[in-house]
Amino acid sequence: MANEPIIEAQGLTKRFTVKKKTVAAVTDLSFEVQRGELVAFLGPNGAGKSTSLRMLTTLLPPTSGTARVVGHDILRDPAGVRARIGYVGQLTSGSYSQRARDELLSQGAFYGMGRAAASARADELIDSLDLAGSRRGPCSSSAADRSGGSTSHSGSCTPRR
Repeated sequence: MANEPIIEAQGLTKRFTVKKKTVAAVTDLSFEVQRGELVAFLGPNGAGKSTSLRMLTTLLPPTSGTARVVGHDILRDPAGVRARIGYVGQLTSGSYSQRARDELLSQGAFYGMGRAAASARADELIDSLDLAGSRRGPCSSSAADRSGGSTSHSGSCTPRR
């Protein structure tokens, strides 16, 4: 297990149908990441970076191919994958008018947390990131505050190694 890749993708492909045409967003993505390695997805707009990450985090099923993340298959065990990772995409699922705490509760539900556990974790994150002013009011639209909120989203779960 110590030598097992932390992420292993084999032939990941994602195609979308747009206006009756098939568009390949990602084609035959294969790679391995070993424990302790740092990896970056780089490329121009439309290169498939976000789509690749959404497939690896189980937010978007691949058209073909497979991947394992921390030993869990993204298709056969998506809950196992989500329980062991934290992911913050470029845009969060909530609107800027949504209350920060409500967004954290939504993230907790995504990760399979019960209401009480998600509530306790949301309060812990809000306090630890000094976002108490956003607890009950709408999320701020400043980039810095949104960044803090996004950081708290990644902490909604407790990733395991």
